[in-house]
Amino acid sequence: MYQLRYLAQARDDLLQIKRSIARETGSNAIALRYTEKLRQQCRELAFRYRGALVEIVSIIEGHRDIEGLFHS
Repeated sequence: MYQLRYLAQARDDLLQIKRSIARETGSNAIALRYTEKLRQQCRELAFRYRGALVEIVSIIEGHRDIEGLFHS
């Protein structure tokens, strides 16, 4: 069994993503469904590792400059 832990930045990222989607779509339900899909992806990633703990450090939205984030 594994333990999945969202660090503070990842929790904040999810909240910001949810707020952004809710604002853009006008639907909190759509935002909740989307962030739940992100959480499901994190759970699926955790199954790929054999260790007891998987930490989700950050969740990066696709429209952000991902390459720039890793070079700073």
